[in-house]
Amino acid sequence: KTIRGRVSLIPGVVTVGTSSVGVMRGSGLATTVEPAGQRITPADFLNASENDVSPEYFDTMGMRIVVGRDFVASDAPAPKQKTPVSVIVNQAFVRRFFPDPEPLGKLFGRGGLEGQVARADCEIVGVVSDSRYRSLRAPVLPIVYSLQTDFDQFVVNVRTRTPPEAIIEPVRKTLA
Repeated sequence: KTIRGRVSLIPGVVTVGTSSVGVMRGSGLATTVEPAGQRITPADFLNASENDVSPEYFDTMGMRIVVGRDFVASDAPAPKQKTPVSVIVNQAFVRRFFPDPEPLGKLFGRGGLEGQVARADCEIVGVVSDSRYRSLRAPVLPIVYSLQTDFDQFVVNVRTRTPPEAIIEPVRKTLA
């Protein structure tokens, strides 16, 4: 069984999601994003956050899909995939990069260098509600979420129906 599957069997656990970056840690992963076909400028440098997440992540974190859909198994990137990767972005991302009425299907590049024309690396399949990422005091930033099913390093996120502190030790034992 997967770690998520084992943790989900702990009494009181409602959902379990994993992510490459934990929230409220004062830091995170940043990337440079620009709509496909547009030239990357110095002002675009590290203008969005990113997080690789498991399929249950949004439910676990209490976030809702406001447009489009959640991830499905076929969204997991394949090795050497040539087509755009399916991603979910937050509402702040849409306001910043695609303020027109329909963000679904929009293509953008990430990780490009200044002066390059952004490639069509990512395709938006869903938009999730805004949430705080790095800290409660920081403004809501544009975020790109990619589906990841196999993590080298990860954060386990757990939603419980019991006091969260009651779950910490059982989760630790399960991970051990």
